[in-house]
Order: sequence, then structure tokens, then C-alpha cells
Amino acid sequence: MVDRVKGAFEPAISDALKRLADAIKGSTKIATLDIVLAIPDLQSTSCRPIGKVFAQLQQYLTSIYTLVGTVAAARDVELDSPGGIDARVLLLDPSTTTESISYQTNVGDLGFGPIFGLHSLATSARQWDHIWYPNIESGKTLATSFVQNTKEHTGIHTESRLQAISSSQSWIVPEPLLVPDPTATAAVPHYSVIVGGTFDHLHLGHKLLLTALALSLEPPTPADKNDQRLLSAGITGDALLVNKKYAEYLESWEDRFQNTAAFLRAIMKLSGRTTPRLDRTTAPGPNGNFVVMTVQPNLSFKFTEIWDPFWSNHH
Repeated sequence: MVDRVKGAFEPAISDALKRLADAIKGSTKIATLDIVLAIPDLQSTSCRPIGKVFAQLQQYLTSIYTLVGTVAAARDVELDSPGGIDARVLLLDPSTTTESISYQTNVGDLGFGPIFGLHSLATSARQWDHIWYPNIESGKTLATSFVQNTKEHTGIHTESRLQAISSSQSWIVPEPLLVPDPTATAAVPHYSVIVGGTFDHLHLGHKLLLTALALSLEPPTPADKNDQRLLSAGITGDALLVNKKYAEYLESWEDRFQNTAAFLRAIMKLSGRTTPRLDRTTAPGPNGNFVVMTVQPNLSFKFTEIWDPFWSNHH
């Protein structure tokens, strides 16, 4: 999988990283790069529950994030630091079938990522300075569909932001990209998922872990779009890190929670029109401090400060 993804996307990712790095050279800005991987029928009923295709999607995510790290190192491009690039991977269902359009329309604003439909992507409030696409037929087709959707549903013209970038001309899109596994042991819907870690100075490894966690949360359908989804993260408290090597350079728990939340929102919520509600709880005892962030009516994040080295989630 890694070699296949490298052969297909290395030229495009290398070109994109170089362009962004050159644009912010000499500054302390952090440039954002959303890498959108298009996989047909991701939102179809054949891929539900998401567990049927989770293992394959996780391989794609791993391959892309690995490639970003490899290319950045080879080109001496900084990642996730001032003067560097913040790369995130999103998954896209480019289908324009009646089923796909109906799904996106019926779920509406209650939908969330990291899987998005073309209609949702094109009509989102997220503004990209540049929209790059691989200079091959499939890339051109996707770019054209994106422009048409944006113009038709928002009246916004994005043609001027489009630009072809380097691509592997010999690569042919395999059919199909996904083969749903109905026997997968994980093929049951999950409405609450959890992970734990330090999450200090978010890097590609953290991003892969958090994206995979978000991916495991069952996407809403028209039938269950109002059902609550909860993504929880236990984040090591400051007191447990005082003896860690280079402890003086570690971020505070507040900063680590805020940065983790910001990344999750970036890959799960295209629209930034509303500010999420924060509810903080401070109580004695292990894991008594936690923050619940309501992102939208059917999606919440919970961040618990871990005080116990043998952490268990009590709340």
C-alpha cells in the first residue's frame, strides 16, 4: 500500500509542499495544507458500518501521512512549527450519483468528517487560497466537478484558484479502491470512541492517530443523524510529566487540549461559522478535570486530564 501511494502521490505532495514552503520562507507563519484523498462510494450504504472499510482506509491514511513526512524530510521542509506546514488528510467521496447527493442533502449540517462528500466540500465555508490538483485526467475531472458544484450551490467562482501540479503520469486509478469486508470483526457502528496520550507539540503521528479515531466514529445517516456521537481523549496531566526529559519544553495541558481540539475540528467540521460550546468540570480525584466541547448538536469531544498513571476513564 505504501509503495502504491508513493508512486501515485509523491510528485503532487512534493510539489505542494515546495510551493507552500517557498511562499512562507523567512516568516513565522504556519501554512495549512489540506490533502484530500478521493475514494468513490465512501458514503454509500455498501461502506456502512464504517468498520467494513476501516482497515483499508487506515492504510491509506498511514501511507499518505508517511509520505508527507518522508517528502518533507527530503526537501528540508518544516512541519507543524513556525515557518512550517500544517498538513491534514481528509477523505472525499467524489460521487455525484443520486444516492450521494440525497445522502448529503438529508444529513445536511449534521454531517461530519473526516469523510466528506463533494457537495459538502464545495459548499463549505472553508476558504482555500489555492486549489491544486494532480495533472492527470482523474485530477482534472475532480477539479472540474468541484468548481461546478461550488458555482452552482454558492455562486462563488473558484476557477482562478485552480492550478494543476506535478503528477505521476503513468499511474492509473485501480478499480475499486475499496472492497467492503462484511465479515470484518469491527463491522459494527461505534458512537463513542476514546484514545489516550500526551499530545505534546502535535506531529504527523498524533494526526494519524486522531484521524483514525475520528474515522472509527460512525458517520451519520439520514436515519440516525440526530443520535449523539462522542469522541474522547485522555490527555496526560502536567503533574505526570515533570520528570520527563526536556520537561521544560512541554506544552501545558491547556495548550495540548486546545491544539488537539483544533486539529479534530479541522478534520471533522468544514464550516467554522459557529464557535463550539465548552463545559469545564473540575472535581477532586483522578480524572476529575475534563472539558466537553459541543461541536454540533450530534457531535461532542471530551478531553480528560489524566492524573493517574494507570489511567481509566471514570467519566
